[in-house]
Amino acid sequence: MQLLAIERQQLEINTFVAKSLMFHLNEATNATLYPAVLHDNDINVSVRLVVHVLRYESLQSGLNLTHTQDRSFVQVIHQIFDAVFPAVFW
Repeated sequence: MQLLAIERQQLEINTFVAKSLMFHLNEATNATLYPAVLHDNDINVSVRLVVHVLRYESLQSGLNLTHTQDRSFVQVIHQIFDAVFPAVFW
């Protein structure tokens, strides 16, 4: 739902939205047993959400960067990609 709102420009990403999206996406992608059993659409939605957040982050600077306000932000993104793209695909 939020992905659609972002892509329709009905939801603007800010630091709070970025942190919230990545926190919930991390919970969702890591909720399954490891290695994660994700389907094609799960992967597609996960990657699209992360791309939107990283685009937002790339336009920020200084104290506006989300990782300066949440020290676990980069780690959360890393955990999402670990779940979405297991080591067997690297």
